[in-house]
Amino acid sequence: MKTLRLLLWLRWRIGMNTSTRNGRWVAAIVVGLLALALSPLYLGGAMAAWKGAHDLGATALLVTFGIVQIVIVWISLLTGAMGRLFELDKLKRYPLHPGLVYLVNVLAAMGEPIVLLSVPSLVGGVIGVTQHDGAVAGAAAALGSALLLFVTLAWVQLLLAVLDDLLRREWMRYVAGFGLSLTILGVQMFMSQASHRLSESVHGKGVELDRMLAIAREVFAALPGVAAPAAVAGARPEGLFTSGAIGLLATIVLVTVPLVLGVRLMTRASLRPAVLTPVRDRRASERGLALSVPGLTRVQGLLLGRELVYLTRTPALLFQMAIVPITVIGLSLLRPTSASQAPAFLPMFILVSGLAGRNLMLWSHDGPGVRTLFLMPLRTRDLVLSKALAWLVTVGAEATVVFVALSLHRGEAFTRDLPVLVPGYLAIAFVAAMIGLAISIRRPTKPPAQGMGRRNPDAIGGLLGLVAVLAAVGVLFGLVAGVRAITPDPWDRAASTVITSSAMLLTGLVAWIAIDRFADLMERHRESMIDVLAKSADA
Repeated sequence: MKTLRLLLWLRWRIGMNTSTRNGRWVAAIVVGLLALALSPLYLGGAMAAWKGAHDLGATALLVTFGIVQIVIVWISLLTGAMGRLFELDKLKRYPLHPGLVYLVNVLAAMGEPIVLLSVPSLVGGVIGVTQHDGAVAGAAAALGSALLLFVTLAWVQLLLAVLDDLLRREWMRYVAGFGLSLTILGVQMFMSQASHRLSESVHGKGVELDRMLAIAREVFAALPGVAAPAAVAGARPEGLFTSGAIGLLATIVLVTVPLVLGVRLMTRASLRPAVLTPVRDRRASERGLALSVPGLTRVQGLLLGRELVYLTRTPALLFQMAIVPITVIGLSLLRPTSASQAPAFLPMFILVSGLAGRNLMLWSHDGPGVRTLFLMPLRTRDLVLSKALAWLVTVGAEATVVFVALSLHRGEAFTRDLPVLVPGYLAIAFVAAMIGLAISIRRPTKPPAQGMGRRNPDAIGGLLGLVAVLAAVGVLFGLVAGVRAITPDPWDRAASTVITSSAMLLTGLVAWIAIDRFADLMERHRESMIDVLAKSADA
């Protein structure tokens, strides 16, 4: 037990040492806001679980257990693939028994957000069973709920351990990220269609709730990981697990098997190579990087080509480029064409929100290449200009995909606003580029090599950068709204176009003039940039 407590303390200290105090406060605030935003989901599930158990007794727990297990497994696998929840590399540095390390990982998974959000549903079911059948039945339901979590997390950790080899490949994490995004959009589209059909059924033939619950119980009774804990809780599912004793024995087996296999995988894990061992692409040196762009010198074209090649070879940047258009298009497809009087509001809000986060790490992915750039006979102004142009190319490509897709989907309702939206978006992009250059040069930061999370330069600086971009959006929106208020209705769109076009020209001119200032800033901070960006990603 002393070793177990030491491991739990060690895991806690590793987490604390890899974050700053301000970062932890910001993370706590963000988590609190997300918990508040998702409260209708998990509190609604808790109320449904309580209602079912209160009316039907422990029988309703089979459905509750099944839904909870599916949600935990689904979210844990996808987020684990993105963030490497089964992170053994730091714990393997210590002379600890592999079995204890694996057990600590299972216990630590109890504190994952998706598990905590599932607890209210289990508690609601326990309270409902207690009210329906008494305190003894409630205690059995509580024991079954705890066993369900142990079974689920033991198997989840085993699956993550099996996937650990794949998770060491950087591209796999971003494939999982796309899978998560597409899955969420697919579920939302399915739920939208299902709710529409359910509404039609309610107005037509009515809904046979008992039949739906019976089908769900039949499905979950066939899953041993659900049926065995449910039998302990008193649900008595049909089939093998009709007895609580059999369910308890099966639960012990279901927990022991992944623990034994996990210990074996932990023992072999210490022999694996380091995470993210770099592999160089020889073809990159065989093809030219220089681009012939009107208005740019040959050196500037070479640097711009280098930036675009790095973009195609960096999964993190490709993921950031692709995830925003996928999200915007997916959410727009969920809404009927006539559902909103302002069809451009949600797409533009998501596009601008993407700008506000990515601009803070313009230099983060260059790594040791920053040192090479400073050693070469290149002007600092050309370096800054090529970085800004490459970033504007990426955000412009995102917006182009979104605008084309929405124009095809919504037709004239969207295309008539394009003369206003395009220059307005470019104006905000210029502002975001200037803010990003200032912050990423003054406070450079290295992205984590493991997982898909982004590191802000610091908690306060990152928050101020986000607020500054959103403030620019608010100013532009206020100007457009003010002009439209004093302009006759037939001229509203023309006046808005003039305002956004003027803002685009003004911010573009200011950004061009500011390039020299950013070059001077980079000269003063290049040693700190080399020190931060050229070192190990997780140092």
